[in-house]
Order: sequence, then structure tokens, then C-alpha cells
Amino acid sequence: MNRRNFSKTSTIAVVACVGGWISTPLSAQEIDFNRQIRPILSENCFACHGPDAKHREGELRLDTFEGATAVHEGNRAVDVKNPKASSLLARIDSKDRDDLMPPPKSHKRLTAEQKLLLKQWIGKGAKWADHWAFVPPKNADGDHNIDTFIHKRLAAAKMKLSPEADRATLIRRVTFDLTGLPPTPDEVRAFLADNKPGAYERVVDRLLASASYGERMTLAWMDLARYGDSSVMHADGPRTMWPWRDWVINAYNGNKPFDQFTIEQLAGDLLPNASLAQKIATGFNRNHASSDEGGAISEELRIDYIVDRVQTTSNVWMGLTMECAQCHDHKFDPVSQREYYQLFAYFNNNADPGMQTRRGNQAPVASFFTPEQTKEKTAAENSLADANSKLGSRRVEAIKAYAAWHDSSRAKGITQGSVVPKELVHHFPLDETKGKELSELVTGRKAKFSGKLASAQREKGESGLKLDAKNNAIFDSPDSLDFDKPLSFTAWVKVPKKKANGAIFARMDVSKGFRGYDFWLQNNHIGSHLIHKWPENAVKVVTAAPLKPDVWHHVCVSY
Repeated sequence: MNRRNFSKTSTIAVVACVGGWISTPLSAQEIDFNRQIRPILSENCFACHGPDAKHREGELRLDTFEGATAVHEGNRAVDVKNPKASSLLARIDSKDRDDLMPPPKSHKRLTAEQKLLLKQWIGKGAKWADHWAFVPPKNADGDHNIDTFIHKRLAAAKMKLSPEADRATLIRRVTFDLTGLPPTPDEVRAFLADNKPGAYERVVDRLLASASYGERMTLAWMDLARYGDSSVMHADGPRTMWPWRDWVINAYNGNKPFDQFTIEQLAGDLLPNASLAQKIATGFNRNHASSDEGGAISEELRIDYIVDRVQTTSNVWMGLTMECAQCHDHKFDPVSQREYYQLFAYFNNNADPGMQTRRGNQAPVASFFTPEQTKEKTAAENSLADANSKLGSRRVEAIKAYAAWHDSSRAKGITQGSVVPKELVHHFPLDETKGKELSELVTGRKAKFSGKLASAQREKGESGLKLDAKNNAIFDSPDSLDFDKPLSFTAWVKVPKKKANGAIFARMDVSKGFRGYDFWLQNNHIGSHLIHKWPENAVKVVTAAPLKPDVWHHVCVSY
């Protein structure tokens, strides 16, 4: 991240000047508008004379050079040609409470130092500058060593550097600064024993190259990005965001350029052929608090998330409190309400819903694997490819065997109801029922029906049952159903023109989270559940197209 060079003297200087930073006014030639003048005007003037036109008093605008130097009621608030005639200076020194600015009722008061700064600034031409957040950074002429700035500021304040700290203190300071951790006793001893030139610089280089450097820098970035591995609101369920955190750590430790650091976090998923890492980087915008509260309004939550993203993006990347413009033109910064909602529109194209899940991240998500998991995944994929190859061969063999069995059975005049194919676990031919009992051909189990039963004839003399919403078959408890074992079931089905709904058959244990399987109709579409525990560990499939009515269909579900 464009690491800067550190030096022993610069570290001492920074510590020495704390607390005396603005003790004495700078000379007029050194006054910086954005650093010294804008804060005074923003704090004391802009609420009534700033960007918000609807709340601007007396049509006087002080947040732009044009407004401040325009003729207003016969005078100029800032008169660069005749500084003493500037009404701004007259008003801040007025003894009349009605003329004094800021007005006493605002409970704001300029210090003597602030008044002197304003007089010096106007006296030297009132040099203006755009809001600092909109000024592109550039290299200044001359020496950029931080010591130059410190010495210059201390000289203006008539202050001197503190004595140089001892070496044990120096390594403790810089180690805390760059890693957030204290140096180890061995590291301190090694630094104290290193009397060669550049010893301090070598310590800094070692710390910058350590993994802890990225972790220390990421800690501050996580605060800016409102990081959290839970959803915050309502049930505060789990939310896996640590891959984004690790991406930031790697970005710092890899010295990723800041422009790329920015692009990938704001729009990494929109880059051409975006990598998994670039998609994960956009987790910056998914760190906001979310809710799964049942009584909440999903669209209201979604808008709240967009507002959060606008605020965080403007705060972190633009250095602006843009959220003020959500309700009106900004009173202190040059941001209109219209501009706020122009940025809002970008995030209003998001795909994540307002109502989140309490069981983990809400789609859209990127699947992430640790190095160890990647190895396991590769091995599993290779094993699956081998199994699919064997399955393909087995399928060819099974089709041939089935065709031979079918032809042989037909030739011998054997009906399907009297011969059981090899490896079939259950077979209900439905050729006949005894009362309300149905015999299962393989195991001899009995199924008991409730409701009214009626026969249904299929082609070639084969029989079936006509079911309606009142029919129900009760079997024994579900057979063993394991995720690593194959399962298939088939049935001949004919649906009426009127859309049919309901179970054709089901084998589930309600007391065990509906563990089992079923086969059902939904508006003439075929559906099926394979359930270990509903709903978190289950498969549900529904056909895209409905069955054609009044036609027998041989339907197969295969897992």
C-alpha cells in the first residue's frame, strides 16, 4: 500500500509536537485555506451561509469564492482589493450583538487566533481552494521528509525537539506502530547489539515484511468498513466475512497499489473476468448491519442497506459526510441532495434482498475455499469424475440387461406385476387390493389406505389406483436414507385436465425433522423432496413443465 520510509528522527519529532500543533498562528504567507480557513468558516458560518440554498440567510453565501466576494447590501463579505472594507471582518469584531457574527444565539464564538487568521488571510488576497476532498493529491516541490514539516512547524511555535529516546523505547514504539504488538525480548536485544549504520531502518523493513504488518493495518480498515462476522440486528446470526478480512491483510502485505485496492473493493465483481479474490474484495459493501426479523419490511431494509453503503463509501473513500444530503442539500460540504441520490442510484442496482438469513450469508455470495479445502475439493471432483465414468458404463450395461429381461418376459407372457427386476427394493404393482390394504411385492409389507379407492385401467390390461385429496397410504417407518447412497423411484402417472395437487406417495418421519422422501403433484407439475432435516438439510425439485393431462407418463426420480 505504498509504504513510506520511516526514520528514527521522524518518529521522535512526531511524538514531540503532539499538543502544540496550533499554539501559534502561522505567518500570512503560509496560511492554507483548506487546513486553516475552511474549518473556521464551516464551523461558524456555513450553517446559515453555506451550500444549502433553502436555509441560506440573507442570500449571502460564504462557501464559494464568488459568493464571498460578491457585492451584498453594498459591501463585500471578502474584499480582496480593500481588505479593511470586508464586512466579514467588521461583523466578527462588532460590539453590537445584532451585528456580531456568529450571532450569540448560535452559542459559537471565534477565538482571537481564529480572527487573526481570517484578517491575515483576507489581507493577503484571500486565496481560495476547492474542498480538499475534491483536490487530486500531487507531489509538492522541495523536501518531503516528514522532519521538514515538523521542524518548520515547531519553529513557528518556538518549540524544540525532545531529546532522542533510548533505543529500547524506539523499537518498542515502531513495533507497536507497525504490528500492534510489542517487540520480543530477542528482537530488543538484537537491535541494541546492532551498532552498524541503518540498524533502525533494518528493523522497520523487517516489520513491514512481517504478516503482522498487514494485520495491524487491516484492523483500522475493518473499523472503517464496519466489519463483523454476524448480522448485528435481530437474531444476530452468523455471517462469514473473514475471507474479505484476509483479502485486506494480503493487500497490505502484498503492497497492492491504492487505486487497485479501491477498484476491487468497490467494483471487483464488475471487472472483466473477475477472479474469486476480486469478487471477495467487494465484501467491503456487504459488511453493513442486516436483519432477518419476520415482522420487518424487506424493501425498507434494502433501502437502509443502500443508505449505509452511500454513507460508508463517501466517508471512507471521499472524505465527506455525504449522509447529510439524504434529506437536504449539505449545509457544510459542497454536496447537493440530487448528487446524493445520483450515488444512491449506483447501489440501488444491488442484487441482495432486504430480508437476510440468520443461517449464514444471503445470496449473492462467492464460495471460498481454504488451501486445505481446495485440495479436498480437487480430490472429491476427481473421485466424482471417476464415479460418473463408471456410472456411464453401468448405465449402458443396465439398459441392455433391462431390454433383455423385458423382451424375455413379454415372450413368456409374464406381466410386470408378477416379476420383480433384480435389485428392486419395493414394488407396488397396484394390480389388486384387498379391502383397503395394498401388498408390496418384494418385502410383503402391507400399506393401509384411507379414503375411497377406485381402480384405474392402464393400457394392455395393467391396473392402477385413482387417488384424490382424501386418499392416504400409511407405510412402516421410512427406510434408511443416507446422502451417500443412491435412491430411485418410479411410477406411472396420469393427471386430469383440472390441475391436480397432492402426494402420490410419501415416506417421512415427522418426529425426526420430516426425514424421508416423497413424490407429489403441484398444479400437474411433478415434485419431490429428499429430506434429512427440513429445511436446512434437504433437496426439493419441481419440474419446469407440467404433465400433459389424460396421458399416462412414466416418471422417475433418481438421486
